[in-house]
Amino acid sequence: MKNNWEILVEDIANGTVNPDMYKDEAVLVPLKPYLKKRPERAAQLRKIFEQGFDEPIVPKLWPKLSYVGAIGTGGFAVYADKVKQFIGDIPIDYSVYAASEGIFASASEMNDPKYDLLTDSCFFEFLPTDATADEAHPLTLNQLEPGKEYEIIITNLSGFYRYRIKDVVRVLGFHGSTPQITFAYRISQMVNLAAEKTTEEHLNHAISEFSEAIGCKIDDYCLYIDYDVDPARYVLLIEPDHLLPADRLHEYSRIFEEKLRKANVEYSVCRDDRSIGHPLVLLQQQQTHALWREFKIYKGASPNQVKPVRILDTPQKEKFFFGMLEEGSGRERLKEIIDD
Repeated sequence: MKNNWEILVEDIANGTVNPDMYKDEAVLVPLKPYLKKRPERAAQLRKIFEQGFDEPIVPKLWPKLSYVGAIGTGGFAVYADKVKQFIGDIPIDYSVYAASEGIFASASEMNDPKYDLLTDSCFFEFLPTDATADEAHPLTLNQLEPGKEYEIIITNLSGFYRYRIKDVVRVLGFHGSTPQITFAYRISQMVNLAAEKTTEEHLNHAISEFSEAIGCKIDDYCLYIDYDVDPARYVLLIEPDHLLPADRLHEYSRIFEEKLRKANVEYSVCRDDRSIGHPLVLLQQQQTHALWREFKIYKGASPNQVKPVRILDTPQKEKFFFGMLEEGSGRERLKEIIDD
């Protein structure tokens, strides 16, 4: 909307869909009978858009909008923060914590991704993340402790038996006797080079602080593990909301290092003992992550199943995201080693 509002206004005025914006005739044909010219609404929208996007624009566009429904935890947290720039004080309903295997919990309050477990939806078990492999054994609802993190295991009504969905939740407290949780991270999206266990939550916090420090909003990011240097290191690929100078990559790398050390104490320990190398920051072109989503949908993935890419853990992801780096921030920069 921010980038294409003029096209949108023109289409609303004329009752059309710009072919450069949407070329799928299979979708457009059934829509055409419903497209009506709305010049008055178009004029109203143009006036609003011409005021710019410095102030929240959604309340101006839809004054009666009462709330926004969204997923705002884990890999989606960065997008929830971004949405708030546009919706202002309109509350967010974080709805439910769910997956394809079931609906597990329901948000108890607006503007708070805190969930009450739906104890009748599945049989739940919880594996403590701080236990060693020898000590770990699943716990039931009555054994959970506030402040601790657990891998969630479900037995659902469709026949999945003791199924590990690879989600980790944090227990925040209890609503009566019902545990209240929040999603912490996916085990598959955790980086663990030297027992540092860097999670999406650590990365999201570090990126938020990094963004503020360099004075640039980060639209998206992903992480690559570079094993071609010794010791191995993190390579952060960021998608900024405006072009950044490639000659400041060393400075950005040092700032990211500082913020990640604060976000994850274990990472800081590993940096101090040189079991992990100094990180490197590279710049992606704008809309990189949006293009990845379109690519996956074009290849047949369901839009509801395309999750944010945080770790470049397949050759396909690696090829795509490194192919979308800005000029001067190409893969050859991986050869650089920043002195500690």
